[in-house]
Amino acid sequence: NIQLLLQYGASPTHCNAVGFFPLLQLCNGSAEDLKALLDARAEVNQQLPATTPLKVAGYALPFLARLTEVDAMAQKIFVNGIGATAISLHAFLGNVPTVKA
Repeated sequence: NIQLLLQYGASPTHCNAVGFFPLLQLCNGSAEDLKALLDARAEVNQQLPATTPLKVAGYALPFLARLTEVDAMAQKIFVNGIGATAISLHAFLGNVPTVKA
């Protein structure tokens, strides 16, 4: 539960090793969880940074797609995701409740 994590001090802006941050990772989440992150002062303009794993994925996934089946949506996110904000990813994935929130 996001609200419980926030109550125990989880950062609403922390990036993991790939560069994903809570608002971005919530792209298939609920409007209630989005509101909890916003109430905790999540940075709405935070952008996906150009981390080494994302850069490697951006180069490797198109190549791998020629050799084996690669999820098309994952490929688009990893290849074109650098600089994306949470709202752009939520809209791209069609999460209307969180886009409206």
